[in-house]
Amino acid sequence: KTVLWRILEYKGDYYEKSGDDSRAIREYGAALEICPRNEFVLERVGKLCTVAGRFEEAKLYLTKLLQLSPFHENAHLWLSRIEWDKGEKGKIKERISCMLHVTGLKNLEQFNRIMDKVI
Repeated sequence: KTVLWRILEYKGDYYEKSGDDSRAIREYGAALEICPRNEFVLERVGKLCTVAGRFEEAKLYLTKLLQLSPFHENAHLWLSRIEWDKGEKGKIKERISCMLHVTGLKNLEQFNRIMDKVI
């Protein structure tokens, strides 16, 4: 099994680098059927789906990633991009402000001021 999902992951990488994002998404999806807890692949396919405008599909992958790794910064950022595109700015403020607090970043107040102007 390990060899098979790694081959599918590599195929996904190849197609992604070649610019064939929909084929990359299929290969990554196949890899996740064998190894559903692969954080790297969940992040890659979530990002590709987001960029392709396949927001609901992206949210599934990114939410699964956050179940495995609740403080995965890129998963939060990609979900925030989806929320921004959908006009759900309140969710972004809640998500990022929580991340800034939990991870100990010092920019929470500045972030809140910026988001207050946006919302």
